[in-house]
Amino acid sequence: MPYCLNRAASALMLEPAELKSILEAFFRSAFVKIEDSRRFIQAGDLKSFSLVMHAFKGLALSLHMIHLGELAAAAERVDSFSPAELPGIVEQMETELSEIKDSVEAFYTHADHEFVIKTH
Repeated sequence: MPYCLNRAASALMLEPAELKSILEAFFRSAFVKIEDSRRFIQAGDLKSFSLVMHAFKGLALSLHMIHLGELAAAAERVDSFSPAELPGIVEQMETELSEIKDSVEAFYTHADHEFVIKTH
């Protein structure tokens, strides 16, 4: 599902330029949450993993990163998966997060703010 930064900015009643610092903070936090989630999986601490996924879900959905938020929502329900499946979900999330980040950086690098950020 493509991510449109202009649509997200509009939904948040912001200009794309105003959203830039929010997205920068989101990406810093999101990559830390990815690493935290891996540590919790490795330690077998599924409660903490679920809490991290819950926070990740909220952040992603608030910025209209719907598919990323849906992945986090699924991962949050740890009882729906075997522990062996969780690293794959986190990997999917990290891949999508990296794609969105690269595209957001490209958006702000180019003057054309109608650029659509593409993910899966």
